[in-house]
Amino acid sequence: MKDKKYIIFLVAIIVLYVFYELQKPKQLNWTSTYHANHSIPFGALATHDLMKDLFDDQALTSAYKTVYELVNEDSIQDNLLIIADGVGMDPNDVNALLKYVNGGGTAMISARNFGGDLLDTLGFAITVKDETLAYDFEAIQAALTGEALETVSLKFGDEESRVYPFSTIATMSYFSSVEEDNFDILAVNEADQPVLMEYKGMKGNLYLSTMPLAFTNYFVLGEETAEFTSSLMSLFPKDTPLLHNEYYQLGRLEAQTPLRVVLSNPSLKWAFFILSFTLLIFIFFESKRRQRIIPLITPLKNMSIEFVETLGRLYYRQSDHRKLAAKRVNYWKDFVRGHYNLRTDYFDERFAQGLANKSGQSLKSINVLLEFIKRVEAGVAINQAELMQIEKQLNAFYGIK
Repeated sequence: MKDKKYIIFLVAIIVLYVFYELQKPKQLNWTSTYHANHSIPFGALATHDLMKDLFDDQALTSAYKTVYELVNEDSIQDNLLIIADGVGMDPNDVNALLKYVNGGGTAMISARNFGGDLLDTLGFAITVKDETLAYDFEAIQAALTGEALETVSLKFGDEESRVYPFSTIATMSYFSSVEEDNFDILAVNEADQPVLMEYKGMKGNLYLSTMPLAFTNYFVLGEETAEFTSSLMSLFPKDTPLLHNEYYQLGRLEAQTPLRVVLSNPSLKWAFFILSFTLLIFIFFESKRRQRIIPLITPLKNMSIEFVETLGRLYYRQSDHRKLAAKRVNYWKDFVRGHYNLRTDYFDERFAQGLANKSGQSLKSINVLLEFIKRVEAGVAINQAELMQIEKQLNAFYGIK
């Protein structure tokens, strides 16, 4: 087999690359996705498992729609949990949320930052201590492995206050301005700034939190912080299923095709690119080597010109100069109609000027040519000298020397 060495070479490259990738120490992915199927530190796989224990083995389902769609189109009856880095709602979403809560539903929104109409409608403001920290993976890892801790005090009703130590990465934002008549404060940070509160005056319950990372695998599995998340989850009625709406973090999550799975894994993605690139190079060189010779095809001759020339020689031998001149004039008319899109019915001043403009000939030479052509069409006898003169004028028009 001629191509056996190429295939062996290709397979060897792929095997070596895959082996190299498998031997590399895996870097932790500190992206905050809050996704139900992600086992990375800031995914929410463990949170969904925790929900099964708290809600009598009921699976915590996920949705990827706006609050407006869930309330007004799907008419949800489940409790609603929204976890995201930032939550921005338009007036339609806010009205749907309040309609849902005022109808007896329970909703909790946990985000580092809030935007849109939610702040003005409910009456609060947010302060984020470090906007860039959430995207600096080295700083995140340093904060989690260091001694940068901040306590969070949690108190529900008449219960005693409970204190939990959190890394500062989880407490980087707080409610900086709150209309006290609208909210009950349920948890504060070390500086006594609210990080969890409940909106008052509704038939149901609406909770707002600035600690979305408390719902991720890292803190749910932490010995000192797991109880904090469990306490927050206990605020939901246990007899009602809980719906995790991931739209505000992940959008309308698309279906996972095999190619999407490959491209989402860095090692598989680069292996796929190398394989594709190598195959393209192989196909390119193989196609050049095996391409058949393309035969030369002689272009078709212009038979109309040959016919005119043959007919001209016939008339010239018979000394029928008028007929030859008439044929030459008809050919000229056809040329003018085809090349300059001019009618050849009348040879007036307008035609002469238009032909001069389009052909680039002088108006004087065009008028001289038209006089000869008018004589031919009038049926006047043409001698050999006049025929030669007409031929000279036509050749000058065609640019033939």
